[in-house]
Amino acid sequence: MASPSSPHPLVVGERNSTYVSLLENKQSGQFPAKIELKQVEFIHGEATIKFIMEEVHQYAKEEGFDRHDDYVLAAAKSVNYLTVNGQELQMQIFPWTISFNPKEETSKAFVWISFPNLHPMLFAKQSLLSIASAVGKPLAIDKATQEKSRPSTARAKVELDLLGKPPQNLKIKFVDEKYGKVIEHLQKFVYDNLPLYCTCCKPQGHDVSTCRLISTNNRDSGLNGDIEEADDPTIVEKFQGDLR
Repeated sequence: MASPSSPHPLVVGERNSTYVSLLENKQSGQFPAKIELKQVEFIHGEATIKFIMEEVHQYAKEEGFDRHDDYVLAAAKSVNYLTVNGQELQMQIFPWTISFNPKEETSKAFVWISFPNLHPMLFAKQSLLSIASAVGKPLAIDKATQEKSRPSTARAKVELDLLGKPPQNLKIKFVDEKYGKVIEHLQKFVYDNLPLYCTCCKPQGHDVSTCRLISTNNRDSGLNGDIEEADDPTIVEKFQGDLR
């Protein structure tokens, strides 16, 4: 005989539980696990809570943010679109970082890299992503590389930090352990549309040499790139001697 349920409507988040089902759960020991809360500390009078990265990654998994396949699929596209009110708007994808700030663009970017004249035996996905890992976090290889329809070059997409200096080549060693021979090949890297990054106003697309914010601040403070001529000729001679 089925137990009657309450005629009152359920509130948001409330389970349709009866007294019988609660009693059965109590008897079987099925109670929600106790949540261990992080400790809040007061450091110099300020409330502080600390999360280690392993815990943050675990929280991301619990919330469904660990879908690596979706991440690679979105990062592999050159252009992404978001439909808003029936209109498709272009959307730019950025890698998430622990210091994420919606008012600043991250220094990490998705970049395609070409490997011209790469040995055909290295067109396998594992070898290509291993080579691409010298630049950053490897994500995917393009369709032409997968189908081997463009033997002149292979391409892979990586996530790299624009604040670093990306390598221009990589030394590849082929080791023949049977005969004790080693053959070396210097593989060239060609970056497709490597964006610039400004450490002043924090956007991708330009660097500090062309930053309008720096130019505006210099103009407002009366600074310019001209060097004023000194009255003391010995000082001028000292500058000239240092610059030789």
